[in-house]
Amino acid sequence: MLKTIQTRVAPQILAKVTRLFNGTAADILTELLQNARRAGATTVRIDTSHETSPDGCTATLRIDDDGRGIADPATFLALGKSDWDTATLAREDPAGMGVFSLAGRRVRVSSRTADNGMGWSAEVPAAAWASGAAAAVDGCVRRRGTTISVDVPHDWLDDMGKHVERAARYFPLAVVFNNERQKRADFLAGAVHVESFEGVRIGVFNAQGRLLVPDPTINFHGLTIRHELPHRFEIGRIKTWIARVDIDDCPALQLTLPTRKDLVDSPFLPRLAEAVEKALYHAIMQAPNHRLGFADWKRAVDLGITLPEAARGLASFVPATADSGLGRGYAAEQKTEDGLIIIGDYDAPYEQSLGRAIKVSNSNLGGLLVRGDPDLTGYRWYNDLPRVTTLHFVVAAGDRVITVGDDLEAKLDTDDQVVDAITAELTIVDRGGVAKQLTMTTDVLVLPNDDCWDLDNAPIAVVPAFGANAGADFEPLTPVVLASILDAAFFESSDDRNADSFDSQLRDWRDDSMRRAVTLLEGKDAANRLAIVEAFNRHIAWLLPQGHCLLLTAMNGEVHVSIAPPGDHTPATTA
Repeated sequence: MLKTIQTRVAPQILAKVTRLFNGTAADILTELLQNARRAGATTVRIDTSHETSPDGCTATLRIDDDGRGIADPATFLALGKSDWDTATLAREDPAGMGVFSLAGRRVRVSSRTADNGMGWSAEVPAAAWASGAAAAVDGCVRRRGTTISVDVPHDWLDDMGKHVERAARYFPLAVVFNNERQKRADFLAGAVHVESFEGVRIGVFNAQGRLLVPDPTINFHGLTIRHELPHRFEIGRIKTWIARVDIDDCPALQLTLPTRKDLVDSPFLPRLAEAVEKALYHAIMQAPNHRLGFADWKRAVDLGITLPEAARGLASFVPATADSGLGRGYAAEQKTEDGLIIIGDYDAPYEQSLGRAIKVSNSNLGGLLVRGDPDLTGYRWYNDLPRVTTLHFVVAAGDRVITVGDDLEAKLDTDDQVVDAITAELTIVDRGGVAKQLTMTTDVLVLPNDDCWDLDNAPIAVVPAFGANAGADFEPLTPVVLASILDAAFFESSDDRNADSFDSQLRDWRDDSMRRAVTLLEGKDAANRLAIVEAFNRHIAWLLPQGHCLLLTAMNGEVHVSIAPPGDHTPATTA
């Protein structure tokens, strides 16, 4: 029985080497550029060409560097072995796999070190990568450095310029492609704050929107990858504080092999994440103010960074709409000095009714209604604000009084659509827990409707004579005003594939809501007249010759129509 076991690489692995390494154009460029950098090169030249060989026309990618060169030709094809110096091995932990991105392709290589007067060259046939067949090594005269030429598909050359441009963008050395020097950029360009941490540079940026992970976030000497780093949102602002990390000399940070597309999970990553957090907070501290959530503010304190409290202010209350396609309208930010009152979210009908009550009532709220945000809970200024705890409506219809609300079971009878009075009641609790009741008289109440498309049975109540003696700035309850409230409270478009477009659905809905509003405020005859005019304008008006009049009489199933210039009508004919 064996007494010990040890790790080893089976020779059969060579037969699968072309499947272990992806070998795309981007991968080849990345690996060979990184090898050139580790070899101390100052410039890398990349060229493409079409060459003629006994096998026909071949597309070739040639990469030449002026680095230290490869002393031992045998290490070139040794999977997992390299001849990097001790300092490079300690700093970057190279795996000796980069050249195997060329696996399965014909490769010609030549190299010379400063210590050798002669260089060496070899050609590796495409089949030799998997078979392990020996490749002859010859001497050559050349300058110090390494040159690798690899056969590639012809169509690769069409996009090679784009691949080289991307590979060179954040690469620390000069790259020349087909005699054109490639542009380079600082990976942290545009950062509002930069600080160093254990061999990396951390840059902090202001991103627009709620961007979670920018692409990319890590630059490993020109090889960029996507890795989620800590970020911070600002409440009520279209701003996210994000970070990028530029690797300088950080042995603790390693990439997964062989793809090098992710970071190796190690004890260094949590420390890097914490350093990124601190950098974010240091950048935020330099801003005039911030709107971080309280939990994020508290995290800064835990990290030893004391930020001021989030800037005061909350978005104004703007009634919700049942369909987001109609929008809520602009919600201006109000400061706490204005005397704010926090209100929660209610169904669109309740909020539309409350919005109308605020507009037409003479009652004084004692402050401005604003939307709260739970993420701000904990800040002293936010905790001190009064807030609405209940919202009810009281309807008086004859000798009956009905109280309705989202937390009550009472319902509005559909017979009670024209009523005597409507009152909105809000319970407001201050920071000391003292509650006060605020009432506002209004002229419209709409409640949630189980069948949003049936406005005939929708729970609607109106007070038509409300505000008859109000001043000139009072907005009376006209059919147009009421219809807009019904639209906002009840309209919900369907995304069923058999449904009409949003605009068509909204147009048909608005025909119904206007007829319903006219019926409630002006009676059924007025609503019928409106429907007839709408039908005429939509289906008939285009048939009428310009400058002519239409006379139409309909009774007992008979329809008489006369079309003539004004003042020249003959008796209508039966249609």
